[in-house]
Amino acid sequence: MVSIWTYCQILSQSKKHLKRYQDGGTSTKKKKPSLPLSLSSIHVPVNHVSTTILVDTSAAISLIHDKTLSNMQHQPIMPCSLKEVHNANSGFISLLGIVKLTVQIHHLDTHIDAYVTRDLICPVILGRDWIQQKLC
Repeated sequence: MVSIWTYCQILSQSKKHLKRYQDGGTSTKKKKPSLPLSLSSIHVPVNHVSTTILVDTSAAISLIHDKTLSNMQHQPIMPCSLKEVHNANSGFISLLGIVKLTVQIHHLDTHIDAYVTRDLICPVILGRDWIQQKLC
């Protein structure tokens, strides 16, 4: 079985299979997805559906786009007290609720509570909450 640490080492050393995605920028009142800053992504099963994810060490929380979530079976979206969070570009991301997800890394199921939003430019961001949960 491959540990998360080994997986992170593989990810950091092998960039030839990575796809580039644009990071989210400052949202307007219309909550448009953000402007470009490229980041690396990988493809892994999320709730048994192959999904493009970004493992983002600068993100405090994990997020999933509501359209991505609508393409997979999932538990009900639960309300959350958090309604907006700051993004890396001093804008805001509106949150619709929170949902439990299963992310599979090398046949190892990991579980995370991810915030649901319409303000992402990529399908899923796994933040420090997921990283710390798996490495600590």
